[in-house]
Amino acid sequence: MYFKLLSWCVSYVWRNKKSLILSSILFSVVLGIIPYFSLIISKKFINELSLFIMSSKEIPGYSNIVILLLAQVAIQTFSTGIGYLDQYLEKKNLSLLEQKLVIEMTSKLSKIPLLTYDDPEFHNHFGRINTNISERFWSPIRSIKEFIKTVLSIGSYTFILLAVSYKLIVLCVIVTIPLFFIQSRLGKNKFHFSIEVSSLMKEIRYIYSILTDRNYAKEMRAYSLNNFFLNRWSQKYLDHTGRTLSLEKKQYIIKMSTESATSVFYIFTSVFVLVVMRRIGSLQIGDFLIVNQALNNTQTALNRLTVIYSDLKVSLLYLKDLKVFFDLEEHLEAVCLSPEETSSTEYLSLQNVTFRYPTQTVCTLKGISFSINKGEKIAIIGSNGSGKTTLIKCLLGLYKEYQGEIRIMGEDIKHMPDDRLRKTYAVIFQDFLKFPYTVKENIYFGDVDSESSHSDSRVISASTKAGIHGMISNLPEKYNTYLGNYIHYGVDFSGGQWQKTALARALYRHSDILVLDEPTASLDSRSEMEVFKELLTNSEDKTVIFISHRIASARYADKIILLKEGEIIEQGTHNELVAKHGEYYQLYSMGEEIEVMNETIPC
Repeated sequence: MYFKLLSWCVSYVWRNKKSLILSSILFSVVLGIIPYFSLIISKKFINELSLFIMSSKEIPGYSNIVILLLAQVAIQTFSTGIGYLDQYLEKKNLSLLEQKLVIEMTSKLSKIPLLTYDDPEFHNHFGRINTNISERFWSPIRSIKEFIKTVLSIGSYTFILLAVSYKLIVLCVIVTIPLFFIQSRLGKNKFHFSIEVSSLMKEIRYIYSILTDRNYAKEMRAYSLNNFFLNRWSQKYLDHTGRTLSLEKKQYIIKMSTESATSVFYIFTSVFVLVVMRRIGSLQIGDFLIVNQALNNTQTALNRLTVIYSDLKVSLLYLKDLKVFFDLEEHLEAVCLSPEETSSTEYLSLQNVTFRYPTQTVCTLKGISFSINKGEKIAIIGSNGSGKTTLIKCLLGLYKEYQGEIRIMGEDIKHMPDDRLRKTYAVIFQDFLKFPYTVKENIYFGDVDSESSHSDSRVISASTKAGIHGMISNLPEKYNTYLGNYIHYGVDFSGGQWQKTALARALYRHSDILVLDEPTASLDSRSEMEVFKELLTNSEDKTVIFISHRIASARYADKIILLKEGEIIEQGTHNELVAKHGEYYQLYSMGEEIEVMNETIPC
């Protein structure tokens, strides 16, 4: 598994930024062999310096000392320069790699089935990978780079140690073996801990956002919720901090124990070096210090290898999470088939559509069947939880995991390419987007792919149909006025003005079907009815599907579909359904009585 992940990582970076790998390998080799030359020069310098100090007369060693000192400074300067250059090139290339990865990840997100996207587990998973993406990709390669540099350094130190005794190298390796397993275990514990607390961290970030986000400020103050959520945030934060510190405490104890053992080993080997060098008769001060330094550096480098191995395994485990995301199943490419023959007027049809969410045992939609003629205005009504929004997501092709058939002009939408299907619809959701850009941009975002996407005349036409042109004309910068204060200081629209802006965005789009998924839910029934009547007037050439849980506006539709618990219990015109004296009639009569009562209440 690890090798496959590493191969995938290296091949991806090689395809997109091979210069990053090549420069890293080159610098690793250079930085790996520099310590050897630095130690050799240091040894000569110390020996020359000791001879110079012990001598009672001037000797040529003075010039040698200066030359060796300059050589040492040159090597140190060169090493530092290479290190900084390596860091700069790495940072530069990682920023470009980050851009590439973000583009690919957001593109992947747009292709993942919405049903998968709605899954909380998916968002926990995505939250783990959606930070420092390029770092996640580069971390395994950085470990390899550090491995190359460290191995070369160990190799250079080995030449020095072999001149004394091979036993020094054997001792270093023996001491490193337990550290290898300890570091590996610590790395795994850290990774599994990050998965364990991912949902807790998600809640901590969410609570912090509602404490600081301006969109929550009014309700948080109105209900005096700040202290309540601040206490909850503190509890969750302390819980996370306590668990984190508990893990780190254990790791620090283990690390301190291993470092203490390493220090004892260093003292023992230093004495061993002193005895061996005295026995072989090469006990010069410079030789002893450099061999001792090489021994210490070798042990440090071997310990570093265990850390590199641990980091590599952890980074590959994180990378596995990332690969799982990239391997997620996408919408299958639609296979275009010849549309079935339909009547000359039938435009959109549903045949026995059934849908069930993966986490539920009961179907949300049960055998839904109806047809819509071109240009018809349809109202789909029902109480909350009746399946209205799920039905719309199926109609829009956002959910394709349904059973049955949905056809437009006889063509099954499962066989329509997504881009063509999207152009068929314009939609306003209940939680429509409020972009912090100009009024003009908020409208033409409805059709950014059109050749005339930035047409001012189309923007004005759409806003006029939505009944908002007059208000926009009175703004400080008219259509160039920014909305909200998130990016720029702009104008705050009321809820109704935002709804009309969203309607203008939908009308701006060149589409045959207009879908409104309860976008006026925050309005009272009379205001909703006025919006619906205005919409019918300005969308004569479009097929309109209007979703609501209210009866008042539905009377103006060409056809009304009443949903209850995922099933169609009645459908027909307003007059037809009233004449049946069924459930629609009861709801309508109740609604009428409420309106009359509201009218008779004195102000």
